[in-house]
Amino acid sequence: MLEAVDPFLTEGEAAEVATFANVGTVSARRLVGTAVLVGVATAGMVTAVARPRPLYVVLTTRRLLFFDVNRLTGRPEGKPVMELQRERVAVARVKKFLLALNVHLQVLDSDKDLKLSFPRTTHDAARTVVAGLSTAESPAYPSQS
Repeated sequence: MLEAVDPFLTEGEAAEVATFANVGTVSARRLVGTAVLVGVATAGMVTAVARPRPLYVVLTTRRLLFFDVNRLTGRPEGKPVMELQRERVAVARVKKFLLALNVHLQVLDSDKDLKLSFPRTTHDAARTVVAGLSTAESPAYPSQS
């Protein structure tokens, strides 16, 4: 996995941890809208559920990178779909559930948190990502007020 990231690293930058997460949230409106649309279009024969986007998450010494997942190979695909400078991201809150570890990130100059939901099998790597980022209350991350 880390070999696939190497071409996108800048000089002197190194990958610290790579893992998998479902990124983003799905609103209740979108859940209902998708279910109704697909239900009507297929006369109730098929049900569809909207869900957060599965992405590989790579924490480097400078950035947090997100890559699409190739559904056939399970490997990262193409260029990063999103990248955030590490100093512009802070952990707002972490909540552990039975099957997932949810991490909400505050991004500087953004009014919405970015939600990462790590499956149970990736909790150790998720904890490494959380430990590598500052917290929203830390002096390294300026308050947004």
